[in-house]
Amino acid sequence: MTTMTPPTGRVRNSAAPARDWRSYATCRETDPELFFAIGPHSAREIAQAKRVCVGCPVRSACLEWALDTGQNHGVWGGLDEAERRQIARNPFSHRAVALANQEFIEEQLAAKVSLRQIAAELGIGHAAVRHAVAEFRANREGVEEVQAA
Repeated sequence: MTTMTPPTGRVRNSAAPARDWRSYATCRETDPELFFAIGPHSAREIAQAKRVCVGCPVRSACLEWALDTGQNHGVWGGLDEAERRQIARNPFSHRAVALANQEFIEEQLAAKVSLRQIAAELGIGHAAVRHAVAEFRANREGVEEVQAA
């Protein structure tokens, strides 16, 4: 599957075919209720669901599908409802582009690429990348705290 990353039009190949991405999803062996948390512990469950998504090989395809089909509930592609609404309202905002490209950003950081270079590749400001990275790390740390408890 090929996905287009706004606003630069940079094309990336996904690990799974478009019609069969779900069979590659990390969450397929996880209780689906975790991704549709309701109640007093929902923030903790949302953080846990996002943690499942972090290393998923089809995270981008999942997010793209959720945005294309208007999924209003749950965690899809590592983003919750509010994060997906922001992307849907303005898919070309710098924050939306950064959130939608977590996988790419983290790969680039692992390869020691600077925030400015990553931002230039995505066609957004480096501050948006810096804030997104902080958000990714906070989500990951929040899940690790919950798992330790």
